[in-house]
Amino acid sequence: MKNLIGVAVAGIVCLGLISCVSTKYTGKSFPETHDLLILKSSSDKSGYELIGTGQASGEYSGTTNGELQSKLYELGLEHGANAMRIAGVRLVPEGHVVNNAEYNFIEATDDPDQTQFETQMQEDISGDPDQGYTRYMRIMYAEYFRKKQFL
Repeated sequence: MKNLIGVAVAGIVCLGLISCVSTKYTGKSFPETHDLLILKSSSDKSGYELIGTGQASGEYSGTTNGELQSKLYELGLEHGANAMRIAGVRLVPEGHVVNNAEYNFIEATDDPDQTQFETQMQEDISGDPDQGYTRYMRIMYAEYFRKKQFL
């Protein structure tokens, strides 16, 4: 019985590690908000000012875009944002440094090209054991906004 409980606990810990998402915020912080508008495009930003950027990341096969977006939403609330826009998502080999300024990521959309790219990348990851990388990270980027204060 003791061994069975030990195995169950170990399984839960492993499952928790697989779906672990880390976040990072850069910018100004304000009192926490309770609701956040999701902006769909750059043109929706009128009436708002940029207050910061954030990123959420997790292991590629154990983390979905939905989980990352949820963490970015929570991050925006914590820092007092009124709105956020998902800027994009990248899939990179674990341990590699990515340059945010290059913006060479897949746009965060539901279009078929992203699905095709992810499918192809999954085939590359699983089909080439000699490539040197066994784990990939999914990184999603967001911009955070507050309503402009007009005097």
